[in-house]
Amino acid sequence: MANLITLSRLLSVPIIYWLAITEYNVEAVLLYLLAAATDLLDGWVARRRREVSDLGKLLDPIADKALQIMVLVILVQTGKVPLWPVLALLAKEAAMILGGLLFLAKGTVVSARFSGKLASAILFPALAVSFVEPSVGKPLVYIGVTASILAGADYLIQAFYTLSGKRIAG
Repeated sequence: MANLITLSRLLSVPIIYWLAITEYNVEAVLLYLLAAATDLLDGWVARRRREVSDLGKLLDPIADKALQIMVLVILVQTGKVPLWPVLALLAKEAAMILGGLLFLAKGTVVSARFSGKLASAILFPALAVSFVEPSVGKPLVYIGVTASILAGADYLIQAFYTLSGKRIAG
């Protein structure tokens, strides 16, 4: 069930994009907010139903980032934010994917970190605010992207510790 919720978030990405580019902006924002809310729901369901899985650990961040990057692309296309936040987030995610593949090849999946959850908690609403009120949302997007990059560094540090057989708090 939890993985299906995560998958619904991933599948909402092209629908939200289509709604936004066809100027169904209210609908796009509402579907985005609903999809963003599934980020909280899938984790809760997974823990509650004891469905935490390696697939979920991989699928959840992919769905989050696909949703976040797609909304950033829409915001760039509509002139509401500059290109650099998209490029910064894409570069960070490319590094995370490459690192994740290396760890996966060694049979290791590193769980989500609090720093990543905090970054998403900042970035998800910042993107929604930017869609509606760019002058308010743009600085929040900058903070969210910065938090995401710092969370990526935290994740990679934890991944290296995990491979070495150690664990750090968080």
